[in-house]
Amino acid sequence: PYTIDNSFLRIRSTYDPNYVDPYGFGRHWYSGLLASAFPDGSSNVPALQNGYYEARILTPNGSAGSNTNASGSTWPAWWMINQESLQPNAPGAVEIDTTEQYGNNPLYTQAEQHNYGDATGGGTIYEGQPGPDLTVSFHRYGMLINNGTATFYLDDTPLGSIALASEPGITTFNWFVMLNLAMGGGWPE
Repeated sequence: PYTIDNSFLRIRSTYDPNYVDPYGFGRHWYSGLLASAFPDGSSNVPALQNGYYEARILTPNGSAGSNTNASGSTWPAWWMINQESLQPNAPGAVEIDTTEQYGNNPLYTQAEQHNYGDATGGGTIYEGQPGPDLTVSFHRYGMLINNGTATFYLDDTPLGSIALASEPGITTFNWFVMLNLAMGGGWPE
């Protein structure tokens, strides 16, 4: 699903009626997920902590109203999760989404913090239509993590801030980053 096209990474989703879903859900679309850590939490790069992180992203327009070939079920996201959550018997996990979008609405983005297990705190930071059609040109999505707070940006404009969640026994999160073009997820298809 990955190619380098005009000096930028492209993630493509593919429909294949003969694709055998390895998890048994009967899905026929597949795509890609890039991560800075492996499923067991190990990584070849230093863990991310305090700092500013930014990605320049052009998301696909999956709105059937504007494109008769569109799937309507794309679910692109740029997000982080704490590496500690991938360890055996982890008490929980904290996920922070710099952007999460749904292909049925090219104007919509959201930034959120999700908590799983024993993690507490979090919530929606921004959810809405910031103005531009996010599928027409590249936009810069940023996140500043600074001393227990995450602030989210779209094209250098702050969308909102939130105190990072807490998890028992963890004083400093070590984040890994993910970029994906998912399909479905229960959103309008």
